[in-house]
Amino acid sequence: HAPFCAKKFSSVGAEPHDIRSPADLARLPFTEKSEPLQSQAEESPVAGAVEEIGATLLPVGTGASDRLLASIQAMRATVLATTPSHAIYLAEIARNDLGVEPTELGIINVMVGAEPGGGVPEIRARIESEWNATLTESIGNVDVFTIHSAECEAQDGCHDYLLMEIINPDSGSVIAPDQPELEGKYLS
Repeated sequence: HAPFCAKKFSSVGAEPHDIRSPADLARLPFTEKSEPLQSQAEESPVAGAVEEIGATLLPVGTGASDRLLASIQAMRATVLATTPSHAIYLAEIARNDLGVEPTELGIINVMVGAEPGGGVPEIRARIESEWNATLTESIGNVDVFTIHSAECEAQDGCHDYLLMEIINPDSGSVIAPDQPELEGKYLS
């Protein structure tokens, strides 16, 4: 489990297996928006999770497409996580600027998100064809949860496990969404 989440659970004497229903969530402390940001600055949960499964995270950033493609070749990467438009752009750069067919780079899975396209059949087919890889999509929102749903290998749409509640900021109790003059605090 991510260290940040483990600390939050531990602060109230809870373990992940203790949460079996939405009602059990009331036992957990609130997370203010600044807390995950601070935690990510201290330790990357993505890097930790990637390393835990025996993989290597190679964050290259934007504007370095040739370096990214060279790294894919040198590291023999098998997964590319990017936006749909960037997956198409990288394929064009590989072919037109570097003289390498994207299908020869060894990518077997392209994970896309952060913009529409991965679920559009024509765009999905183009990316899968360009890379000769399976495409999966994720959906997120920086103000709710970075990735709150993702598609599995069945490629039949995103599985969404996001529970939104309206909380009374004074009592901490859940407010029914049909109450008139509803007022609460947005927490992520």
